[in-house]
Amino acid sequence: METMRYVFVLFLFVTTATSEPSSNATGRVFNVLNVVQFPNNACKMGSGKDGVCYSGEECESMGGVAQGVCANGFGVCCYVEKTCGETTSVNNTYFKRIEGKDSPCILDICKMQEDICQIRLDFHQFSLDGPESSPTTDTSENAITVCQKAQFRISGDGASSPVICGENTGYHMIVEAMDLCNEIRVTYTESSILRALEVQISQIACTDPNKAPEGCTQYYTGVTNTVYSYNYLGGYHLASQEYIICIRREIGYCSNSYYADSDAFQISGTASTTSLFGPSCTTDYVWIPRIRQDLTKLKSTDRICGTSFGFGSLETVYTDRYPFLIGVSFDAEEHPGSSTATEGGKGFAINYQQLLACGEQ
Repeated sequence: METMRYVFVLFLFVTTATSEPSSNATGRVFNVLNVVQFPNNACKMGSGKDGVCYSGEECESMGGVAQGVCANGFGVCCYVEKTCGETTSVNNTYFKRIEGKDSPCILDICKMQEDICQIRLDFHQFSLDGPESSPTTDTSENAITVCQKAQFRISGDGASSPVICGENTGYHMIVEAMDLCNEIRVTYTESSILRALEVQISQIACTDPNKAPEGCTQYYTGVTNTVYSYNYLGGYHLASQEYIICIRREIGYCSNSYYADSDAFQISGTASTTSLFGPSCTTDYVWIPRIRQDLTKLKSTDRICGTSFGFGSLETVYTDRYPFLIGVSFDAEEHPGSSTATEGGKGFAINYQQLLACGEQ
């Protein structure tokens, strides 16, 4: 995936002929030019974060900082940081918003080589002002769960990312790479307070075995994991969210189970609503292809919403439909309901566990 870098090492050898008398001895000097090649692979910096292996001169020319060595000491693990108004074509660049920069804060991400298919953002720190959490005076619709004080998005080839805000540290986002560069755009109002960002930008080659399927906004691997809605840490799911979370089916596993801990699933409805599924979910919901009560059941559905996960008292659902994925569909409005009932709008933290068992296909 990475281009090869070359370090030229000059060795000086001096030899003296011994087959001739000393008076005729000649000293010969040979300049031997050895080339040390190493790929610009990811490397671990002293901080534990990912950098890229470059020669010291290359790292300095890119405005990077050497934080450790790589390639058996011939290279340095280079940390490259960019901020508003700049452009990068370096893998594992770190984007930080600097105080005092005006809105919008824009960073252009250009392909480092032709065969780059995806851009992945890992949010090492993401704290922007959260969405509105109380009703407005507008009676026709309200701004609950809408990102008004701050917004973060990245353009993509075919579809841009959802607009997000709030607390998203530890989450990630993937878009398809654009030939004319992808654009990270952060906007915020004068009344915004939280503006802390540190985003790792990875460029993923089309041939990379870890590349996500096209159209996945998030991509999880491993037999078990937990997936979150954006701003779950902030306590409210976000409005106008349409994206797909993809889960790689691991070798030898045939089905997947999904469940949520108590109070970890609140998508529309009120506390008295409990779990809803199928055609009862029309505004905010997640969809999982062909979920069932167990793998022996033929009857299935796809949508789940409400304030608890599952089918009534059955808190775990199953599917053997490939690929494994969770679709997210949150509309642009959030209705608060009556004054005595609180809308369930926390979002979700859904656990998955892949299984060896297969059901009826």
